[in-house]
Amino acid sequence: MFLENILFPKHCLSCGKIGNVLCDACKSKITKVRTQSCIYCFKPSLAGFTHHSCRRRFGVDELVSVYRYDGVVRRVLKKVKYKLTRKSFLWFLNEIFIDIQTGFNQALKIHKNITLCPIPLHPTRQRQRGFNQVEIIAKFLSLKFKIPISNLLVRVKNTKPQSDLQTHQERKNNIKNSFKLIKKDINLGKTVMLVDDIVTSGHTVREAAYILKRNKIKKVIVFSLARAF
Repeated sequence: MFLENILFPKHCLSCGKIGNVLCDACKSKITKVRTQSCIYCFKPSLAGFTHHSCRRRFGVDELVSVYRYDGVVRRVLKKVKYKLTRKSFLWFLNEIFIDIQTGFNQALKIHKNITLCPIPLHPTRQRQRGFNQVEIIAKFLSLKFKIPISNLLVRVKNTKPQSDLQTHQERKNNIKNSFKLIKKDINLGKTVMLVDDIVTSGHTVREAAYILKRNKIKKVIVFSLARAF
């Protein structure tokens, strides 16, 4: 490890400074989520629970996010998708673990019997990137918090990136019918925690939750590293 650090020194994933995956200056600029929000109206909500007036029969029950999707976090997560390796991303997750732990423990205090389910990439997109960064997040959470993980969904529609679309309706139409349940032997009493890197409009995780609940999963919550609202 010592030799590796000399030959291949770590760089800040935000500004490029040599030393660590996140330099002190960039780390200080990260915007943490102080108050969770409802995934449907985007207004503040206790613990991220969906407001009573916003609830859907087959909808998301709760959203917990760690950071706002801007500045440093935005730059890092964009690099993850298009330039970084698994190892670099794991270094980053370990660097921010205290912040992850704060958000994740909030959910653990409320929910028991959780199964993690990463939002899948379409196979074509995953081959292009070489890995699914969301699976890395889910495996990291599973290891750190001793929670089972299960790939319950498959992506059957190779959609455009949601960030490339301008309106909520475009994003909703783009992601509609994108997922299919592939594992039906899950204990229906479990709480499924969908894991994603970024929640922007929320349509991706809402569509995934819809498929799970249509297949009789009683409770679906979402954990994301960042959110755009």
